[in-house]
Amino acid sequence: MTSRSHTHRSQGSHYARFVRRLRAAMGLGSAAGLFVSIAACGGKVVIDQPSSEGSGGASSSGGEGGQTSSASGTPGYDCDVEAPTGYIEEYGCLPLGGPNNCPDKSTAEVMKALSETLNSTACDPDGACCTQAFVVSVVCGPDPTVQQCCYTALLATSTICEGRPFTVHGEARTAALARRADWKATLSPDLNGLDEEARRELADAWGRDALAEHASIASFARFALELLAVGAPADLVAGAHKAMGDEIRHAELCFALASAYAGKAVGPARLRIEDALAGRSDPAEVAAAVVREGCMGETVAALIAAASRDAAEDEAVKSALSSIAPDEEAHAALAWRYVAWALRNGEHRVRAAIEEAFASAQASLGTASVASVSRAEAEELALALTFTDRSSALRAHGRLSEASQRDVMERALREVIRPCASAMLLECVGPTQPEAEARA
Repeated sequence: MTSRSHTHRSQGSHYARFVRRLRAAMGLGSAAGLFVSIAACGGKVVIDQPSSEGSGGASSSGGEGGQTSSASGTPGYDCDVEAPTGYIEEYGCLPLGGPNNCPDKSTAEVMKALSETLNSTACDPDGACCTQAFVVSVVCGPDPTVQQCCYTALLATSTICEGRPFTVHGEARTAALARRADWKATLSPDLNGLDEEARRELADAWGRDALAEHASIASFARFALELLAVGAPADLVAGAHKAMGDEIRHAELCFALASAYAGKAVGPARLRIEDALAGRSDPAEVAAAVVREGCMGETVAALIAAASRDAAEDEAVKSALSSIAPDEEAHAALAWRYVAWALRNGEHRVRAAIEEAFASAQASLGTASVASVSRAEAEELALALTFTDRSSALRAHGRLSEASQRDVMERALREVIRPCASAMLLECVGPTQPEAEARA
């Protein structure tokens, strides 16, 4: 018990330290007043201040006492609101009041209760990406035809992935694995005690990581060109080029581990780069892409790498992750530094693009809670009880369980991305829209 408490304290201090580093990278002051309500630079992003009783729970099954439905409601109840593109309507009934005593739809009480009931998180099987659906407004209700307090809410969705992908036309591109030995470092994990299935799982997992790191080289190469296209300062361009070198080393480390577990040398085949710069020269699009790929993806990647390092027991794996984790943290800081620069120097539409890119993830951050973490821990415990030797071996070789990865991802959203975005958007000091139009 003491060891577990110490681990949680240590992880908590790591998240707080990461926030301090990102704030320093953005040129912000102390961490006081991180969680605030804002409507910055045009008012598109609103971050609710967490309640003193907790921030609610992310649940796919609904909050306690509530029930949900994707239908528009009951016969006789007409919510004549058309959901904008990219949003969905959900009908939720809450354990509040009675048929003649339901709170108005505009109250914070209804917004909070519907968020606890309708918000949900779903992760890919490998835990690399999580999609969250969350309430952004309550558009109709209460429904007068039922004996409960039922409302129609508008929900947005956001997907947060680990790492910095190389996306082209919305597709995350990676190379395929190939038989080659010129892309791997000298690294020899201890294979004793690993059965054939465990080695295959580790080879596949580290192979996927290696290909993702390899694709990140292309992503940073493109970022360097984008920085030149938008007139960014030299230190940001230099940071992008350093990150490319880091990702080459990361790929070599991961390919070395994949090769060792596979029992054969593996490396990357050709990476498709056609149309890689299509639509990526506009300052607003560049800033929005950095929010998604850097502020989100790299932040999550850094924290998962750190958690994997802390859990690993194999010396070779721990050494590799000890090299990767701080680099990923520096890459995240580079992304936040660029977005802060764009906020301070860009015109209104650049700030609007940044706000819109943050908005979906920001609105969902208040929903990650102890409930969702407990669910993840319960899943991990069930896995450990069923496959004690297998899960322990994978963890010792740097592979967190899906539940642990989701836990880190949710904490990254709640404890790092939310406060940093809040603080940065409050510091927006660029020209107002009339000023930008006057200059044009």
